[in-house]
Amino acid sequence: MADASSQTVSEVDVVVLGGGISGVSMAYHLKTKCPDKTFAVLEGRGEIGGTWSLFQYPGIRSDSDMHTFGFGWKPWNKTSVISPGADIMAYLKEAVVEHELDQYIHMGGFRFHHHCDSHCRRQ
Repeated sequence: MADASSQTVSEVDVVVLGGGISGVSMAYHLKTKCPDKTFAVLEGRGEIGGTWSLFQYPGIRSDSDMHTFGFGWKPWNKTSVISPGADIMAYLKEAVVEHELDQYIHMGGFRFHHHCDSHCRRQ
């Protein structure tokens, strides 16, 4: 995963804000269902995971069945149904590596510039 200070994302078709479970899932779907689109996942912090990396208090765990909360494209293979946050973080990191999504995820602070070109109907 790229540190924002070391890499500039100059132009992409889709920007995904946040590298939590939804951002990781969106990256997977963009990569597999829209291979002709360029995209970047921008995570403002230094680690993916959203809720699961931000909140580290003792006892944090899912309140949903992990077999339905997890990704359809990466089945939850642990025996625990209600899982601790550390297991969920490991699952997210594993999904990113297995599906080579890390190349699309950029960490750190960001500045945005939006340009609309009505001639080519591109925003």
